[in-house]
Amino acid sequence: MEKICWNNSNYNDSDVVIIGIPDESQSHALREGTSKAPEQIRKISNLADSYKRDGKKSLGLPLTGISKKVFDYGDITRQQIPETFEKIIKDSKIPISIGGDHSLSAKIIKQVSKSKKLSLVYFDAHPDFITSTKNYYGSVFGDVLEFIDVQTSVQIGVRTPEQEERDNLEKYQVIAISPFDIAEKGITKIFQQITETIG
Repeated sequence: MEKICWNNSNYNDSDVVIIGIPDESQSHALREGTSKAPEQIRKISNLADSYKRDGKKSLGLPLTGISKKVFDYGDITRQQIPETFEKIIKDSKIPISIGGDHSLSAKIIKQVSKSKKLSLVYFDAHPDFITSTKNYYGSVFGDVLEFIDVQTSVQIGVRTPEQEERDNLEKYQVIAISPFDIAEKGITKIFQQITETIG
């Protein structure tokens, strides 16, 4: 298996752990293929800003930003989520998962929030805030309500909510930032709004 291009550490020394979960077994989407995401993201990461000289690979790096030690854990199954994420959190590392279908997000959030409610920063074009049904790819945010602190959570990138989702965003007073908000206010102000919201 190809590792993500930022893999620069072993597990023990890492700050961030990348976990692939190639599973779409609970997807209700008409299009298939989310199970291929971990493999494809790793593959593409090794093509962008990567160069070969004298038979060695050189990775282009940002001039500024936070430098973290990253470990690519490899792929796990849906059934391995609880034990894997429990270990990563217990070891004080930041887990980043590459899925798979939306149901994986709910399973991970429920596992990670066992110690306390989370402030959730949710990046998606849709709020996934249907509450009239459960365990549906459009109900992820609704499915995890009891595990998150809604007042310190924020949705980013929302462009096309259904009416039920609009009603829920208003009912629960969840901040939803659209692409238009980002274009109008700029990244710096949006980042400030996010950090003020999550505390």
